[in-house]
Amino acid sequence: MIKVDEKMGLFVPSEIQCVGIPAVLNGKSVVLSSGSGSGRTLAYLLPLVQMLRRDEALLPMKPMHPRAIVLCTTEESADQGFHMAKFISHCARLDSSMENGGVSSKALEDVSNAPIGMLIATPSEVLQHIEDRNVSCDDIRYVVLDEADTLFDRGFGPEISKILNPLKDSALKSNGQGFQTILVTAAIAEMLGEQLSSLMECLERDNAGKVTAMLLEMDQAEVFDLTESQDALKKKVVEAMDSLHLSAPGS
Repeated sequence: MIKVDEKMGLFVPSEIQCVGIPAVLNGKSVVLSSGSGSGRTLAYLLPLVQMLRRDEALLPMKPMHPRAIVLCTTEESADQGFHMAKFISHCARLDSSMENGGVSSKALEDVSNAPIGMLIATPSEVLQHIEDRNVSCDDIRYVVLDEADTLFDRGFGPEISKILNPLKDSALKSNGQGFQTILVTAAIAEMLGEQLSSLMECLERDNAGKVTAMLLEMDQAEVFDLTESQDALKKKVVEAMDSLHLSAPGS
Protein backbone atom coordinates (compact mmCIF):
# COMPACT_ATOMS: atom_id res chain seq x y z
CA MET A 1 0.00 0.00 0.00
CA ILE A 2 2.92 2.35 0.65
CA LYS A 3 4.04 2.09 -2.98
CA VAL A 4 0.51 2.77 -4.20
CA ASP A 5 0.31 5.84 -1.95
CA GLU A 6 3.57 7.12 -3.41
CA LYS A 7 2.30 6.64 -6.98
CA MET A 8 -0.80 8.67 -6.07
CA GLY A 9 1.30 11.39 -4.44
CA LEU A 10 0.06 10.57 -0.94
CA PHE A 11 3.03 10.64 1.38
CA VAL A 12 1.21 11.58 4.60
CA PRO A 13 -2.00 9.67 5.37
CA SER A 14 -5.01 11.63 6.61
CA GLU A 15 -6.60 11.14 10.02
CA ILE A 16 -9.33 8.86 8.69
CA GLN A 17 -6.76 6.78 6.79
CA CYS A 18 -4.61 6.42 9.92
CA VAL A 19 -7.49 4.95 11.91
CA GLY A 20 -9.41 3.29 9.08
CA ILE A 21 -6.81 1.32 7.14
CA PRO A 22 -5.50 -0.78 10.08
CA ALA A 23 -9.03 -1.54 11.30
CA VAL A 24 -10.23 -2.68 7.87
CA LEU A 25 -7.10 -4.80 7.37
CA ASN A 26 -7.79 -6.44 10.74
CA GLY A 27 -11.19 -7.57 9.50
CA LYS A 28 -13.24 -5.14 11.59
CA SER A 29 -16.68 -3.99 10.52
CA VAL A 30 -16.57 -0.23 11.02
CA VAL A 31 -18.22 3.13 10.56
CA LEU A 32 -15.78 5.65 9.05
CA SER A 33 -16.81 9.28 9.47
CA SER A 34 -14.94 12.30 8.11
CA GLY A 35 -15.46 15.35 5.93
CA SER A 36 -15.26 15.69 2.17
CA GLY A 37 -11.73 15.74 0.79
CA SER A 38 -10.35 13.84 3.79
CA GLY A 39 -9.37 10.73 1.82
CA ARG A 40 -12.09 8.51 3.24
CA THR A 41 -12.49 6.62 -0.06
CA LEU A 42 -8.86 5.50 0.05
CA ALA A 43 -9.30 4.65 3.74
CA TYR A 44 -11.36 1.63 2.66
CA LEU A 45 -10.25 1.04 -0.95
CA LEU A 46 -6.54 0.60 -0.20
CA PRO A 47 -7.01 -2.17 2.41
CA LEU A 48 -9.93 -3.69 0.49
CA VAL A 49 -7.87 -4.21 -2.65
CA GLN A 50 -5.07 -5.70 -0.56
CA MET A 51 -7.46 -8.14 1.12
CA LEU A 52 -8.99 -9.14 -2.22
CA ARG A 53 -5.54 -9.91 -3.61
CA ARG A 54 -4.77 -11.95 -0.49
CA ASP A 55 -8.02 -13.88 -0.90
CA GLU A 56 -7.34 -14.47 -4.58
CA ALA A 57 -3.99 -16.06 -3.75
CA LEU A 58 -5.82 -18.57 -1.54
CA LEU A 59 -8.84 -19.15 -3.77
CA PRO A 60 -8.93 -17.89 -7.38
CA MET A 61 -11.89 -15.72 -8.33
CA LYS A 62 -14.75 -17.11 -10.39
CA PRO A 63 -16.31 -15.14 -13.25
CA MET A 64 -19.34 -13.07 -12.22
CA HIS A 65 -18.70 -13.84 -8.53
CA PRO A 66 -17.45 -10.59 -6.96
CA ARG A 67 -16.13 -10.77 -3.43
CA ALA A 68 -16.81 -7.14 -2.58
CA ILE A 69 -19.75 -4.83 -3.23
CA VAL A 70 -19.37 -1.06 -2.94
CA LEU A 71 -22.68 0.80 -3.01
CA CYS A 72 -22.44 4.43 -4.16
CA THR A 73 -24.92 7.30 -4.30
CA THR A 74 -24.48 8.12 -8.01
CA GLU A 75 -23.17 6.55 -11.19
CA GLU A 76 -20.46 9.22 -11.28
CA SER A 77 -19.25 8.30 -7.79
CA ALA A 78 -19.30 4.63 -8.72
CA ASP A 79 -17.29 5.32 -11.88
CA GLN A 80 -14.70 7.31 -9.93
CA GLY A 81 -14.48 4.59 -7.30
CA PHE A 82 -14.05 1.88 -9.93
CA HIS A 83 -11.21 3.69 -11.69
CA MET A 84 -9.51 4.38 -8.37
CA ALA A 85 -9.82 0.71 -7.35
CA LYS A 86 -8.56 -0.39 -10.76
CA PHE A 87 -5.54 1.90 -10.45
CA ILE A 88 -4.72 0.62 -6.96
CA SER A 89 -5.06 -2.99 -8.10
CA HIS A 90 -2.95 -2.33 -11.20
CA CYS A 91 -0.15 -0.76 -9.12
CA ALA A 92 -0.23 -3.59 -6.60
CA ARG A 93 -0.12 -6.30 -9.28
CA LEU A 94 2.62 -4.49 -11.21
CA ASP A 95 4.76 -4.18 -8.09
CA SER A 96 4.22 -7.87 -7.37
CA SER A 97 5.23 -8.83 -10.93
CA MET A 98 8.35 -6.68 -10.78
CA GLU A 99 9.37 -8.20 -7.45
CA ASN A 100 9.08 -11.62 -9.07
CA GLY A 101 11.64 -10.94 -11.78
CA GLY A 102 10.56 -8.24 -14.19
CA VAL A 103 7.56 -7.60 -16.41
CA SER A 104 7.09 -8.53 -20.07
CA SER A 105 4.68 -6.67 -22.37
CA LYS A 106 2.26 -9.61 -22.12
CA ALA A 107 2.48 -9.51 -18.33
CA LEU A 108 1.79 -5.78 -18.40
CA GLU A 109 -1.35 -6.40 -20.45
CA ASP A 110 -2.48 -9.15 -18.08
CA VAL A 111 -1.97 -6.86 -15.08
CA SER A 112 -3.86 -4.02 -16.75
CA ASN A 113 -6.86 -6.22 -17.60
CA ALA A 114 -6.90 -8.28 -14.40
CA PRO A 115 -10.26 -8.36 -12.58
CA ILE A 116 -10.41 -6.67 -9.20
CA GLY A 117 -13.17 -8.84 -7.70
CA MET A 118 -15.18 -5.78 -6.75
CA LEU A 119 -18.61 -4.59 -7.94
CA ILE A 120 -18.91 -0.81 -7.55
CA ALA A 121 -22.28 0.68 -8.47
CA THR A 122 -25.45 2.31 -7.18
CA PRO A 123 -27.88 0.06 -5.27
CA SER A 124 -30.24 0.15 -8.26
CA GLU A 125 -27.54 -1.05 -10.64
CA VAL A 126 -26.35 -3.80 -8.30
CA LEU A 127 -29.90 -5.04 -7.77
CA GLN A 128 -30.49 -5.07 -11.53
CA HIS A 129 -27.31 -7.10 -12.08
CA ILE A 130 -28.45 -9.60 -9.44
CA GLU A 131 -31.98 -9.88 -10.84
CA ASP A 132 -30.61 -10.32 -14.38
CA ARG A 133 -28.22 -12.97 -13.03
CA ASN A 134 -25.23 -11.10 -14.36
CA VAL A 135 -23.55 -11.55 -10.98
CA SER A 136 -23.80 -13.96 -8.08
CA CYS A 137 -23.48 -12.82 -4.47
CA ASP A 138 -22.54 -16.27 -3.16
CA ASP A 139 -18.90 -15.28 -2.60
CA ILE A 140 -19.42 -11.80 -1.14
CA ARG A 141 -17.16 -11.21 1.86
CA TYR A 142 -16.98 -7.41 1.97
CA VAL A 143 -19.73 -4.79 1.76
CA VAL A 144 -19.19 -1.03 1.64
CA LEU A 145 -21.88 1.64 1.86
CA ASP A 146 -20.10 4.75 0.60
CA GLU A 147 -21.82 7.91 1.88
CA ALA A 148 -24.20 5.68 3.83
CA ASP A 149 -26.11 8.64 5.27
CA THR A 150 -26.76 10.02 1.77
CA LEU A 151 -27.77 6.60 0.44
CA PHE A 152 -30.55 6.46 3.03
CA ASP A 153 -31.45 10.14 2.49
CA ARG A 154 -32.01 9.46 -1.21
CA GLY A 155 -34.37 6.57 -0.57
CA PHE A 156 -32.06 3.65 -1.41
CA GLY A 157 -32.95 1.87 1.85
CA PRO A 158 -35.35 -0.72 0.33
CA GLU A 159 -32.88 -1.60 -2.43
CA ILE A 160 -30.03 -1.92 0.05
CA SER A 161 -32.17 -4.30 2.10
CA LYS A 162 -32.93 -6.43 -0.98
CA ILE A 163 -29.21 -6.71 -1.70
CA LEU A 164 -28.08 -7.40 1.86
CA ASN A 165 -30.91 -9.55 3.25
CA PRO A 166 -29.77 -12.73 1.44
CA LEU A 167 -26.25 -12.12 2.75
CA LYS A 168 -27.57 -11.66 6.28
CA ASP A 169 -29.66 -14.84 6.04
CA SER A 170 -26.66 -16.78 4.79
CA ALA A 171 -24.50 -15.45 7.62
CA LEU A 172 -27.09 -16.46 10.23
CA LYS A 173 -27.53 -19.96 8.79
CA SER A 174 -23.81 -20.66 8.51
CA ASN A 175 -23.03 -19.44 12.05
CA GLY A 176 -19.90 -18.00 10.52
CA GLN A 177 -18.37 -14.56 10.71
CA GLY A 178 -20.65 -13.25 8.00
CA PHE A 179 -19.35 -10.43 5.85
CA GLN A 180 -17.15 -7.50 6.77
CA THR A 181 -19.05 -4.23 6.49
CA ILE A 182 -17.75 -0.69 6.09
CA LEU A 183 -20.15 2.24 6.43
CA VAL A 184 -18.61 5.48 5.20
CA THR A 185 -20.36 8.69 6.26
CA ALA A 186 -19.95 12.44 6.10
CA ALA A 187 -18.36 14.38 8.92
CA ILE A 188 -20.30 13.95 12.15
CA ALA A 189 -21.44 17.58 12.22
CA GLU A 190 -22.72 17.32 8.63
CA MET A 191 -24.61 14.11 9.32
CA LEU A 192 -26.25 15.14 12.59
CA GLY A 193 -26.47 18.93 12.27
CA GLU A 194 -27.97 20.75 15.25
CA GLN A 195 -28.75 17.44 16.97
CA LEU A 196 -25.13 17.19 18.07
CA SER A 197 -23.81 20.75 17.82
CA SER A 198 -23.66 21.45 21.56
CA LEU A 199 -22.15 18.04 22.37
CA MET A 200 -19.57 18.48 19.62
CA GLU A 201 -18.60 21.91 20.92
CA CYS A 202 -18.11 20.55 24.45
CA LEU A 203 -16.07 17.58 23.23
CA GLU A 204 -13.80 19.75 21.07
CA ARG A 205 -13.37 22.31 23.86
CA ASP A 206 -12.52 19.66 26.46
CA ASN A 207 -9.96 18.01 24.19
CA ALA A 208 -8.58 21.27 22.74
CA GLY A 209 -8.97 20.18 19.15
CA LYS A 210 -11.43 19.73 16.31
CA VAL A 211 -12.95 16.29 15.76
CA THR A 212 -12.08 15.57 12.11
CA ALA A 213 -12.47 11.80 11.91
CA MET A 214 -14.19 9.01 13.80
CA LEU A 215 -14.08 5.23 13.60
CA LEU A 216 -16.68 3.05 15.31
CA GLU A 217 -16.46 -0.73 15.39
CA MET A 218 -19.57 -2.86 14.82
CA ASP A 219 -20.38 -6.42 15.79
CA GLN A 220 -22.48 -8.58 13.46
CA ALA A 221 -25.75 -7.68 15.17
CA GLU A 222 -24.98 -3.99 14.82
CA VAL A 223 -24.09 -4.48 11.16
CA PHE A 224 -27.54 -5.93 10.54
CA ASP A 225 -29.16 -3.03 12.42
CA LEU A 226 -27.12 -0.14 11.03
CA THR A 227 -27.59 -1.17 7.41
CA GLU A 228 -31.37 -0.99 7.84
CA SER A 229 -31.87 2.75 8.36
CA GLN A 230 -30.21 6.11 8.81
CA ASP A 231 -31.86 6.51 12.22
CA ALA A 232 -30.01 3.46 13.55
CA LEU A 233 -26.74 4.81 12.14
CA LYS A 234 -27.29 8.24 13.69
CA LYS A 235 -28.17 6.67 17.04
CA LYS A 236 -24.89 4.72 17.02
CA VAL A 237 -22.90 7.90 16.33
CA VAL A 238 -24.75 9.92 18.99
CA GLU A 239 -24.12 7.21 21.60
CA ALA A 240 -20.42 7.13 20.71
CA MET A 241 -20.10 10.92 20.91
CA ASP A 242 -21.96 10.99 24.22
CA SER A 243 -19.63 8.31 25.60
CA LEU A 244 -16.57 10.29 24.49
CA HIS A 245 -17.93 13.43 26.11
CA LEU A 246 -18.66 11.70 29.41
CA SER A 247 -15.17 10.18 29.52
CA ALA A 248 -13.42 13.45 28.66
CA PRO A 249 -11.41 15.12 31.47
CA GLY A 250 -13.51 17.52 33.49
CA SER A 251 -16.83 16.06 32.36
